[in-house]
Amino acid sequence: MMRNLMKFASIPVFATALALAACADQQGSNPLTGVGEATFGKTSTGTAGWGKGGKKANGPQVTGVAADGTVRSWRIGTGKLPDPTNLKGDATIGREGGYIFTQGHVLLVPPGAVTEPTYFKIQAQNVTSVETVPVAVELKAYRIAATGETIDVGEQGFQRPVYLAMSYEWAQETLSIGLTGATVVWVKAPGSAEEVRTRTIDYNGKWIVAELSHFSIYGLAWPE
Repeated sequence: MMRNLMKFASIPVFATALALAACADQQGSNPLTGVGEATFGKTSTGTAGWGKGGKKANGPQVTGVAADGTVRSWRIGTGKLPDPTNLKGDATIGREGGYIFTQGHVLLVPPGAVTEPTYFKIQAQNVTSVETVPVAVELKAYRIAATGETIDVGEQGFQRPVYLAMSYEWAQETLSIGLTGATVVWVKAPGSAEEVRTRTIDYNGKWIVAELSHFSIYGLAWPE
């Protein structure tokens, strides 16, 4: 328990450092347009679309387009959740920016990414029938319009990139394979994924950081 407390205590320092780096990197950058990508939803069984593969100790396999444009296969990392009793982090974040986290994963919303107060949530993926689960999260962002309409900000995209730092500390692959080839993939559908831009690797010895323009399910993956 003390080890977990020490690990989570380092998150505010990490988030601050990443925020400063993100702000410097975004000076003069053009706003992103909404991408309108579909969110990979939950299945009828209640799991987050992992299907039978999500219950395997070696993690579900996904295939899709890599960052260099080639078609590749990855396997989502797996491990034991550091805190199975607390699977999500959420907060209302506005123009000033902020961060939320769960299970060591950190979502950073830099200043200017949204123009109005927006509800953000990061949800760890869990398969309740097994102890070893995918190292993956589902991200959501909503706001309520003056008309009462719920606007899916996460699906539409952001004014500036947001950053997802995925912890590899509790992934069993870290010990068996190491970090070679580790990346973050957008899980588009069962068995289908797309590699996202990885901004920083091995930041502070615990995280792989991905730059995101919209929300869905993302997983920490190793090449097959």
